[in-house]
Amino acid sequence: MKIERQLESILQHFKRALAAGDWDKLADLDAKLQQALPKLKQSPLTPEVKVKLAQINQFYSQMIARGESEKAEIRAQIQQQQTNSEGMQAYLQNR
Repeated sequence: MKIERQLESILQHFKRALAAGDWDKLADLDAKLQQALPKLKQSPLTPEVKVKLAQINQFYSQMIARGESEKAEIRAQIQQQQTNSEGMQAYLQNR
C-alpha cells in the first residue's frame, strides 16, 4: 500500500474516533503515528505525502480544540457538582 493511502487511512480512523468521542482510540492512533513519523522522514517526501501530512496536522488542530472544549465542559460539571454538594451540606446543617 502506498504511503499516501496509509496516511489517508490513518486520517479516516482519526476522524471516526473523534466523531465517536473515543479518546482512548485517538491516543492509540497518535502513538502509532508518532512511531511512524521518523520512518517517513528517512526518505524524501512526495507532494502527495506532504498534502496528507498537512491534512493530518490540520486535523490535530481540530482534535485539540475539541479536547479543550470537552475539558472545559467537564470542569464546569465538576464545579457545579461541588456547588450542589456545598448547598446540600449547608441545607442539612441548618435543618
